[in-house]
Amino acid sequence: MKPWPALLAALLLTGCGGGVAAPPPTLIATDVPGEPLAFMNGEGGWVLSRIPPRFPYSVTIGPTFDVMSGAGGSTPFGCGITSRQGGYFSGPRGRLTCVSRQRDGQLRLAVLGNGQVSRVYDAAPVRDQFQVVAQASGRAGVTITTVSSTGDLIDSIALDRRWSPDQAVLLHTGRLALLHRTDGRCLWTVLERAADAYVVVSEAPADHAYHCHASSQGAGLFRDQISGQAYVRFRQPTSNALYRIDDNGQATPATRLTPDLARDMTSTDGADANLLTALNGSIYFRLSTEAGPIAGRYDTASGRTTTMPLTSPSGHWNDAARLTGFMLGEHGDTIRMALMQPRSGETVLRPMTTD
Repeated sequence: MKPWPALLAALLLTGCGGGVAAPPPTLIATDVPGEPLAFMNGEGGWVLSRIPPRFPYSVTIGPTFDVMSGAGGSTPFGCGITSRQGGYFSGPRGRLTCVSRQRDGQLRLAVLGNGQVSRVYDAAPVRDQFQVVAQASGRAGVTITTVSSTGDLIDSIALDRRWSPDQAVLLHTGRLALLHRTDGRCLWTVLERAADAYVVVSEAPADHAYHCHASSQGAGLFRDQISGQAYVRFRQPTSNALYRIDDNGQATPATRLTPDLARDMTSTDGADANLLTALNGSIYFRLSTEAGPIAGRYDTASGRTTTMPLTSPSGHWNDAARLTGFMLGEHGDTIRMALMQPRSGETVLRPMTTD
């Protein structure tokens, strides 16, 4: 990944409720010689980070992106919530903010829309444009926003309030797959855009009724940062069940790849695999086991899971380096682990190798 000379923050539209206009676009310099930037999937989501991450490890460039696509290629697109606030009844909410790369190689950070959102479901390129699916604060349904290749807002379409999904996935054909509960059933429904609305193409039952509660369990969507392939991880019927999401016509869009991508690894506290990052058909993850922390790699082609124990020379679990994120390589085609040393706080990058 080449050094990026600047991060262009373009706060384009007015604030919530017709407030004061956002400040004009500004340039935030990030081009320190010898310190290129890279995308890293860390504790809170995707972030921009220097290579290697600075101390403390939580210091990053710009906001956190809940969903990201193409971070390993030339056209990254990611969205998250900034200016986050919360209310007792409304829950967390904030401004929808997305990042994309311009033709000159710079990254553009822009606030989309003039309202607040409470959740970002998905963001991905669709037919030479970008789309993001988010839930507007105070609404039961979701809104699909289309953005040009240069990062400018084109339009937004709000779905009927009856569509209140647990998962929403943009398919490569331009269709939208929703996982939702209706009439006591957990269903996958595929919608297609027709003019300024979306119409139903197909419906199919989910493999398990609890799939419609995945988001409340911390499970959900992630994408291959090269191909854009969508995956959803569930915790039912077994821990770390992994599904690939595609446009399968009238059939369900969800194809199960494995009942447990972490295989027989046992967590000490019941926590499941996290920091899930997909690149070139491989899925990387972190897991805490009785023997200590482990970095894992699941190959979607072979179905094989391999691991890399993160132990210390002393053999003590507390002395082992902390895996804080997976960082893409300088050319976007490799994964490196960001490991924080527990005593010094220094973060180092190590290649991901497995047994």
